[in-house]
Amino acid sequence: GMESAITAINNHLLDKYLTKPIENEHDFTISIRHLLQRFQMQRTIMEQTTAIHALYGFSNALNAMDDFDETLDSIVQFTQETLQCERASVLMMDGAHLHLVASRGLPTEDTVSARIALGERGRDELFRSRNAVLAQTVEALPFLEGNEAHPPSAFMITPALFASLASTEQPLGMIHVSGRAAGHPFTETDVGILTYIANTASIAVNNQVNRRALQSAFS
Repeated sequence: GMESAITAINNHLLDKYLTKPIENEHDFTISIRHLLQRFQMQRTIMEQTTAIHALYGFSNALNAMDDFDETLDSIVQFTQETLQCERASVLMMDGAHLHLVASRGLPTEDTVSARIALGERGRDELFRSRNAVLAQTVEALPFLEGNEAHPPSAFMITPALFASLASTEQPLGMIHVSGRAAGHPFTETDVGILTYIANTASIAVNNQVNRRALQSAFS
């Protein structure tokens, strides 16, 4: 009834009050469309706010760690959970190769000795940008050309996201993500989130590398 509607409107429990019969179909359609757009906008804002809080907490937690393996595991776990993907991994530079050091969701045979050889083009393309990259096809993966051996099968699955880990002086490694949950495609928002994760992780990983070097020198 009208009294209940007025109470609901005053208490901000209703977005709009519509009466029957519908006299103007066009106005009714516009009203519904605006309500749906408003709902979508509110949901997007809530999701972004949640993501921002999660990324802020991730940054603080990561920079407080003093164990190298724990840092890598945290990066992989947070990446997988935040991007809702089946596979997430961190690979570190080892000479001219990327060597798998932490992963979630990869087949056992791909985690035992996963190494990816980087040609000159692949190395340049992987580390020339601090932004994450979305590869829609296998051919778009930067570490294929000039590779003396095929990378493990898990790294050939596309679409995939990857982002470089690098200090101001040198490349450190890469975060690789594939298999979006429920078959949903990766979006530009996912690219932005992985970019933030990689930039934050680069600082933490570089600190851990330097800490290891200092500990080794001290020993």
